[in-house]
Amino acid sequence: MAKTLMMPKMGFDMEQGKIVRWLKQEGDAVERGEKVVEIETEKVTIEVENFDDGILHTIVAREGEEVPVGEPIAVVAQPGEAVDLAALNITVSAAPATEPATPAEAAASNGAAVEAPAPEAAPAAPAGRVRASPLARRLAAEYGLDLASITGSGPLGRIERRDVEAARTAPPAAAPPPAAPASLPAPAVAAAAGPEYEDIEPNRMRAAIARAMTMSKPGAPHFYVTIPFDMGATMALRKQLVALAPDESAQPSLNDMVIAGVARTLRNVPDLNAWFIDGKVRRFRRVHVGVAVSLDDGLVVPVVHDTDTKSVYQLAAETKALIERTRGGRSRPEDFEGSTFTISNMGALTRDVEEFSAIINPPQAAILAVAASIRQPVVRDDQIVIADIMRVTLSVDHRVGDGAKAVTFLAELKRIMENPLLLLDLDLARTPA
Repeated sequence: MAKTLMMPKMGFDMEQGKIVRWLKQEGDAVERGEKVVEIETEKVTIEVENFDDGILHTIVAREGEEVPVGEPIAVVAQPGEAVDLAALNITVSAAPATEPATPAEAAASNGAAVEAPAPEAAPAAPAGRVRASPLARRLAAEYGLDLASITGSGPLGRIERRDVEAARTAPPAAAPPPAAPASLPAPAVAAAAGPEYEDIEPNRMRAAIARAMTMSKPGAPHFYVTIPFDMGATMALRKQLVALAPDESAQPSLNDMVIAGVARTLRNVPDLNAWFIDGKVRRFRRVHVGVAVSLDDGLVVPVVHDTDTKSVYQLAAETKALIERTRGGRSRPEDFEGSTFTISNMGALTRDVEEFSAIINPPQAAILAVAASIRQPVVRDDQIVIADIMRVTLSVDHRVGDGAKAVTFLAELKRIMENPLLLLDLDLARTPA
């Protein structure tokens, strides 16, 4: 029976996606779980998998088209099956019509010689901005290519993956001949005339982030609570876990330990495992922690599902794979679905960040900002000692939680992180009755 492949929703605020490239063509056999199309959202480019065995009967959305979430992009049918597209409420957009022959082409076909007109210039991108897909930007960075030197073949001169690949394999341009030496030193050149600044239109990712954060900050009344953790015991345990890990992928980072601690805290203190949506608090029974990942153009938040049910080793392996897929442009739709709480760990980027606060990722009720673990003097039993101190700041939507709930959450997280053996046994991690 014919089935429709829809534009998936990858993230709460996603409204539409762009067809970048079909990996299969009409009539090709496709298997369940096989990647069939590359789709670009405002933040990432992902490869979407097929849902059933069959053939790719009809491509509904062509490459370069923007398609709203939930709208059909293709039809998968069984071999030899007659498909009634009208019954599926599907209208296939016509392929681009063949361009009529130019006067030069028509004359050439008749054997006449006609001077060809000068080619029409493509519309230029705004000054200072290079139009390129996220995947093209990532590949150019990997290959060490300057996007400004690549000619784009996409709409409005947009640089696509194929353009980067072509530039990579193109022979190097011949070096220009050396300039003749000047007999006298050139006079100093005055500063170029013109405006002292330029306005740069944000790309799709930055625009999406701007919309989400603008909705969050005026829409969600934030308040912030900061607390220091002594991470000495956690860091010592992490060294032992790394040494005993079954393989390299399972070796936990300090961030993995924090994710494990937050997941267990959300299970024990579920008030902040919630969204504020449609005027109601939606509290979740399962814990799905989003992890902020920095890309060239901004942050994305892939999700570790059922985070509280996984061991530290499982979390380490799954989080590494999730981040690698995200940065490599191989994300899956489910990687961005269902996050109930977010962690933003700027301390993983630099040890210079001692404290910061993060903006809630709507419609979530809270986000945890994690700074670097820094060795510094502290007072214990009236003695000055050196400890590994990490400050975390909890941002809470005041419509969902108040100061008491924030302090309860942070106190439980502190209990777990300063007694990290609780991370290793899911039963011990539960708050005593």
